[in-house]
Amino acid sequence: MNLIEIKPKKQIAIFKNQTNGELKEVPFDLLHVSPPMKVSEGIRNSKVCSKETGLITVNQFTMQHIVYKNIWGCGDATNAPKSRTGAAAVVES
Repeated sequence: MNLIEIKPKKQIAIFKNQTNGELKEVPFDLLHVSPPMKVSEGIRNSKVCSKETGLITVNQFTMQHIVYKNIWGCGDATNAPKSRTGAAAVVES
């Protein structure tokens, strides 16, 4: 689901299902939205990324690539299990 419109006076967010095009209105008191995240195209199309996820495949504890030992990944570009929004940073601090 992608956010396509916000009606702030009515506190309604409108999302579009990318599979079937269906629209869904969601009421909110507080709205926290992050854009779709992906690795830059040059890296995403290289051998360091998983073809399934498009993320750099790393050891989640060392952040070192699982095949190419001279490569480390960081942040949202990796497959390490983590939340990918600023809200997660607040919870973890």
